[in-house]
Amino acid sequence: MGRWGALDPVALKAFQLFNLSSAGTVFFVVLVVLVSMFLHLFFTSTTVYATVMVPLAISLAQLQGLGPQVVALPVAFLAPVAVILPVNTIPNIVFHSAGYFNQKQMISYGLVVSLVSTILVLLAGLPYWNLLGLV
Repeated sequence: MGRWGALDPVALKAFQLFNLSSAGTVFFVVLVVLVSMFLHLFFTSTTVYATVMVPLAISLAQLQGLGPQVVALPVAFLAPVAVILPVNTIPNIVFHSAGYFNQKQMISYGLVVSLVSTILVLLAGLPYWNLLGLV
């Protein structure tokens, strides 16, 4: 995906559609990472998610004039945090089918864990990238 720029047209269209060029750097990074995090809803595999989202995040960062690592690293760090739906990971499916929790509980837990994970990665990452001069 990344090598041939297969998602570059998608990134360009999203960039233009949402007028991301006028967004400030921190807002842009937070927005892309949050949206990426909640796109776990559409992927049943973490590997497929990472294969699609990391190149897309790199393309969006480059369109914004940022180093690709500023957006791609948080997206990659958050790829394993696929806990919103029972189908996102095999352990979720096993525990859900065994009756340890219902889908409503999983969604509530998943949203909270996803949001907290995103905040923690951004709180650690943004000052560090600022220190390195990337933001």
